[in-house]
Amino acid sequence: MSRVLIVDDHKSTADSLAQIASRLGQDVKVLYEGNEALAEIDANPPELIVTDLRLPGASGIDILTHAMASHPDMVEIGRASCRERV
Repeated sequence: MSRVLIVDDHKSTADSLAQIASRLGQDVKVLYEGNEALAEIDANPPELIVTDLRLPGASGIDILTHAMASHPDMVEIGRASCRERV
């Protein structure tokens, strides 16, 4: 079982992803704010992080940067770009 951290301020999106991961047998932690995620990474490093890029507090990029700096053995496998809404 892998430890998965899901961070998204859209609660329905985060909760849906968590439900899928849980059904697949993963140990899931859901957070809705970036600064909470930074603290969680320090306290309980996950094996997988799924994060939105735009969050209250720390951004998704801040979260991934912190995770990589704190845990250099963690592998980043993807990052989506974001576009400004008009």
